[in-house]
Amino acid sequence: MNIHQQIALTLSTAATARAANWRAWAALAAMLVTIGGMLAMMWFLSSQPTLDLRAWLCGGASAASLVVWRALLPLAVEHGRRAR
Repeated sequence: MNIHQQIALTLSTAATARAANWRAWAALAAMLVTIGGMLAMMWFLSSQPTLDLRAWLCGGASAASLVVWRALLPLAVEHGRRAR
């Protein structure tokens, strides 16, 4: 599954999620942190030297949230299927 399919699946799962499906909302939040962290890292690295710790902290947060996103997305989809 490519990144565009993962984003679409996350958005559709969160759009149809009930309040009880916290996994869908957590996956959506992790997706937003992943994308925001990547953008912030690129912005800091383009405007500062490579030793700027803010960029590497944003990159680390982005990588960590990517792991959370990839772990929660299948659980959220499965929970949504069982609820139907």
